[in-house]
Amino acid sequence: MVHAWLARMQSPRQTATHRGDDLAPALGTVALMSGIVEDARDLVAAHVEALRDDILREARYARIDAGLMLIAVGVFR
Repeated sequence: MVHAWLARMQSPRQTATHRGDDLAPALGTVALMSGIVEDARDLVAAHVEALRDDILREARYARIDAGLMLIAVGVFR
């Protein structure tokens, strides 16, 4: 497998005088995979929190509906 040089990966309109010495650091495979796993963990945590909030809200509505149904049954008896 042949890897491109980091300087070749820069956009063609940038020249050496515009780039300076601040080339993007080349990350290793372990660092990239760690970043992906960390981002995935954060995304899953956010989705779990949103699902938990939705379930709690639906349970609250179900409890209110059950109470209203009991009142309606009591009134119509």
